[in-house]
Amino acid sequence: MMATMLIELVERLDAAASELLAVLRRGEAASEELLGVLSGTRAVRGKLDAVQALAAASVAGSRNHGDGGAHVLAESTGMSRHDARRQVKTADVIAAMPEVREAVEDGRVSFANAKHLADARKNTSADAVESDKELLAKAESLPPERFAKEVRRWTAERAADGGEAE
Repeated sequence: MMATMLIELVERLDAAASELLAVLRRGEAASEELLGVLSGTRAVRGKLDAVQALAAASVAGSRNHGDGGAHVLAESTGMSRHDARRQVKTADVIAAMPEVREAVEDGRVSFANAKHLADARKNTSADAVESDKELLAKAESLPPERFAKEVRRWTAERAADGGEAE
């Protein structure tokens, strides 16, 4: 029963994406509408990244794979093993940070910026990352290249003061 429901959901998602592509190919949308498409699909991408990582981790767990799902994610989606490992590792780390996980799944924070937050957590703590509302706001608003620099600065500040900035 559950498998049928999951397949139907994926089929509906595929149909919606195909419909969106067809509308865009007609070339009739105004630039403001297209900006809305870009913004809206950012949220969808975050959800899909989370879906893929969760599904791959579940398969790996049920089959006793020791890689957290990276192999099955790479094999089933066509992504590189490097990207699959990074996606699975990031999903695993942000699972310990509910606010970050929710922001990714809601599409407010890109998976790329979630990876930077996961790196910050490794160098500080989950509590330090999640309690810094300014850092989380920057994760939502900055592109990954700029956010990476911000996270390095943020982490260095906490390392320099022995964690007192937390």
